[in-house]
Amino acid sequence: MLPLKDITLGDKTISALIDTGSSVSLIHEDVSTKIVDQQNFSKKCNILSGIGKSHVLKKGTFKHDIVINQDHYSLTCHVVPSEHFNFEAIIGTNILEQASLKFTEEGVEFYKYEGKNYQDQKESIRHEAKGSIQEIKSENHGTYNKKRK
Repeated sequence: MLPLKDITLGDKTISALIDTGSSVSLIHEDVSTKIVDQQNFSKKCNILSGIGKSHVLKKGTFKHDIVINQDHYSLTCHVVPSEHFNFEAIIGTNILEQASLKFTEEGVEFYKYEGKNYQDQKESIRHEAKGSIQEIKSENHGTYNKKRK
């Protein structure tokens, strides 16, 4: 069973594959044109590569709010030409900045981070860890110097 999840983009509900092996989120070209005007796409020409060294020239990129289980997320989607894409959308690991995922026999469960987003939490923890390391270093330096006398 594929890990599919219904997501809502604007007023459209589509089925998306949850792919923890994909570093980006992708959307089918036909679906994207019903949601966002192509003139709003970022037109950077990038080539996406995948399994088997396959390459696809994406049509554009846009940032959009999506809804999964009544929770709102902001996601950057890369538009993939219709002939290269079998799904309406693929949600990649970039969702992990805003939620944690749990794969069960019933499907995929999303747990939205409350308060600070994941990046802010990481930065806060990193800052605290640096402070603790500096404290320990200064204690060790004092102990080391005493032993040398």
